[in-house]
Amino acid sequence: MTTEDASALLKAAAVPELLNGSAPAKKPKAKGPGSRNVFVDAPQEHLQFLERIVQQLQEAGASNVRIDHGTDRWMVLVVDSK
Repeated sequence: MTTEDASALLKAAAVPELLNGSAPAKKPKAKGPGSRNVFVDAPQEHLQFLERIVQQLQEAGASNVRIDHGTDRWMVLVVDSK
């Protein structure tokens, strides 16, 4: 699986409207600077895969995403706006 494939899967999971063709009319504006927590509830294999992706992003220089806390059933990601 490539990074582009993983990105497409994550986008499709986050925005189910994209799958049925009824995209929203306007993209919501960001609420401003700060951090956003993303709660991920998934099987352990998916969480391990996501953790490897985050590690690869960090190794490549991405400093605005990190894993805040996780268990074998869920994970909290923190994404800092640029």
